[in-house]
Amino acid sequence: MASSKPLDRVFAIPDPRDWFEAARESVKLEDFRWHDCRHTFCSRLAMAGVPLKTTQILAGHKRIAITPRYAHLAPSTLHEAVDLIRVPGYKPEQSIPKSITSRPRKISTGEKTTAVSSVRN
Repeated sequence: MASSKPLDRVFAIPDPRDWFEAARESVKLEDFRWHDCRHTFCSRLAMAGVPLKTTQILAGHKRIAITPRYAHLAPSTLHEAVDLIRVPGYKPEQSIPKSITSRPRKISTGEKTTAVSSVRN
């Protein structure tokens, strides 16, 4: 008996493996699995910067722990995330007060303490 609940998937295909296997065999395609399509789909989502939670839902992963394996494909999204909160015109070197960088510091090496002058780049 068919359920009246809509399928919670991008493509409303109850079991895609049925037609996939038949199509794969008819064209004599070897060494290619249904999961290869799914992996490509998730990889392309990651490379496009799609959030991992969205990728999890679209891929049908039951647990979020599976999805981060695709995160390495989108390292630029980390920089883009920080850029979202970056203050326009901010320069990291301007955030160090001169009083901190110009005062001598004491460095302990265990047996003796030496005064060292800070160097500002």
